[in-house]
Order: sequence, then structure tokens, then C-alpha cells
Amino acid sequence: MKKLLLLASIALLSFNSVNAEVFNLEIGGDSYYVTDNASIGYGEERAATNSNLFKDKFSLNTAILSGRGTGENWSASVGLAVTDGGAVSLEQANLTFRLVGGLWLEGGAMLTALPGEFFNYTWDNWLTNYSLFSLYCPNEGAGVGLIYNFSDDINGRVRVLNSGFDGYDDNNLSKSVEIAFQFGNLFDDWTLGIGAELGNEEPEGMPSKFQTFSTVMLTGHFAENLEGMLNLGLFTKDVEKDGATSMGMSFGANAQIRYTFAEKYSTTARVAYMNNEDGIMEDLNGNSGIQFGLGVEYKPSSFSYIRLEGNYLSMSGGEEDGKMFLRNDVLENTRMDLSISAGVYFDLLSLIK
Repeated sequence: MKKLLLLASIALLSFNSVNAEVFNLEIGGDSYYVTDNASIGYGEERAATNSNLFKDKFSLNTAILSGRGTGENWSASVGLAVTDGGAVSLEQANLTFRLVGGLWLEGGAMLTALPGEFFNYTWDNWLTNYSLFSLYCPNEGAGVGLIYNFSDDINGRVRVLNSGFDGYDDNNLSKSVEIAFQFGNLFDDWTLGIGAELGNEEPEGMPSKFQTFSTVMLTGHFAENLEGMLNLGLFTKDVEKDGATSMGMSFGANAQIRYTFAEKYSTTARVAYMNNEDGIMEDLNGNSGIQFGLGVEYKPSSFSYIRLEGNYLSMSGGEEDGKMFLRNDVLENTRMDLSISAGVYFDLLSLIK
């Protein structure tokens, strides 16, 4: 299926590129190094806040090779990701056609339409490390959908998806449904995005559990050099307790503010929170947490960046449950980390020309 999607997208791009209004062949990627003062108790795997799994290890975070084409009545994109260890995965391979007026049909392998950190590639986000809040946001799916542009600033979409399209075999007991809307220029330079995904798919061999993820995201400028972002979310899932099934709930928030204090320099501050008292996020062992982060970015050019980031994470889940970080053979409930990342991203065709 992945090969067919990829070949179809490449063929469409090749066939229509001569008449396309916009056609880009893009490449981007970033490297990453992180260290901290504690690993989690069952090994060196990192918990919750970083896209790099192991501490004290320099690695390739993500490299993306993508092609994008846009015509008057169609658009298409293909994206491949190369991750640490040389693994290659399909990021997206989707086609979109205008049916009539502002109504479009889309299909293929697609990144999430839900607003949040996973909506963008790393270099489009203000920080490289993902927030505690974003850990369980669904970020990929294969299926079909409809898009409607109500105006230049307002659009909405609905999709019917499988849970994943790369290395994930779901039980196919149902499909996931994803709905999202975006409202631009609500006041001055602010954009509001809302979205939800719901379904009862689980990995193959696992019993079906109905789950939902809903999110709201507001982004914009307070002033010319001061930007803000607020992302709120609610995650629900069926949980079994004392032999009965009930709906468990987790909710959280991720707030960021970025100040550009010189032409090529900016700094970003973050505070994120996740409440997991119902324990529906198994990897967090029923813990809730709060995260504070600070990052400084330098952009040597319009297509490159270097970021230095620090994070503080505190978990709580009862007297002992919150102690999930191992430091000097003693479990504690806090951790600090420091990371540096650097990346480039550019349009290959512009260089060829």
C-alpha cells in the first residue's frame, strides 16, 4: 500500500509539474544531542519530553525529503523521513483534487490535521523537544477525507483513517474519524485551530478500546517581535477497573511565548501540564506532570537554525508513584535535561535553477 501511494504521488507530481503554479522539491533535517541528570527507572529510555530516545547520545533526529506540487485544481505531496539508525519511513504521500467550488477530496498517507506540535516538522516549531502535553497526540493516518474552504481564512476537513500507516498493524475493528477547523485572522494576526479524532482501534491482537483526542490551538503576535501559542487538549479512553469498564480522562496544556530580540536570534519559554490521574497513559504509570522549558535559537540563514534548550520535569502520582526517574540508584520525581539541535531545510529546485 505504501509503495502504491508513493508511486502514485510521484507520478502525479511528475505529470503535472510543468503546468503547476507551485512545485517544490524540499530537503531538511536536524541533528540532536541531549543529556540529563536522571533516566527512568527501567532503563535509559527517556520519558515524555524529548524526540530523542537516549540520553548522552548524538544522533540524527529527523531528515525529510519531500516533493510538493500545487495546481489550480489539485495538490500533491510526498515525504520520506530518515531517523536515527538509518530507518526510512513514509511521512506522507497524499493527493488532493477540487471537486467543485471550495470542496476538495483528499486521500493517501497524511500527517495529522489536528493543531499542535506534531502538525509541523521540527524546524517549523519553536522548540525541538516536544512537550509533555503532546506525547499522545495522534500524528499519522492513511485514508480519505473532504476539505472545504469557507473563505480565505476559514477551512474545515473531515477524514476517515486507519490509526497508522508505518509499522503499525491495527486490529481493524473500526476506523478513526478526524475533524478539524482553522480560523485565520480572528483578530489582528491570530489563528484558531480546533480538532478531534475518535475511534476504537488498538494494535493487532489487543482488545478494542474507544478513545478520543480533542485539541484547541491559538497562535499569533502580541507585538511585532513577540509571539504566543496556547494548545489545550483532552484525551479519553476506556479503562478497566475492578472488573468494570469506564471512561478514563487525561487533559493538559502547552503554552509558549517567543521573543525575537535580534534579526537572527530568538528565545522561547514554555510551560506544559498533563493530568493523568486516571492512568490511561500507560507509559506515565498513572503519573501527572508539569514541565518548564527555555530555548535560544540562532538562524545563520533563512533556511538553517541552531537551538539550545533546557527542560525541568516534575511528576506526581502519589507518595511513591511519581518517583520514576533514576538518579544515582535512587528514584526521584524530577528531572532536568539540556539539549542542542541544529538543522537545515531548503528547496532543491531553487538551487538547481
